Amino acid sequence: MAGDVPVGQIRLDRDAGGRVEIGIAVAPEARGRGVGHELLRAALDEARRDDDLRPSGFLARIRPDNAASIALFTGAGFRHTGDVTIGTWRCLLYEADV
Repeated sequence: MAGDVPVGQIRLDRDAGGRVEIGIAVAPEARGRGVGHELLRAALDEARRDDDLRPSGFLARIRPDNAASIALFTGAGFRHTGDVTIGTWRCLLYEADV
């Protein structure tokens, strides 16, 4: 939130293997202001503290044309580990250790 205005959201989903997938959405008018960085930091911190999640690792699926997300996750220590197709969308898989 920026005051009363929502500027982004995060999603944490744990898979059967214990990895936590992080999804981030930043409002177009808030992009380029570090919101994604703050959301990712908060997501990682929350996942590590949450006794129900108990992550064995982290992952993100990023569309190849989303350079900002690729830079964000790479800068946070995620590494490109492969590609995956979801429906008709090709995504890059990025993973990080706990």
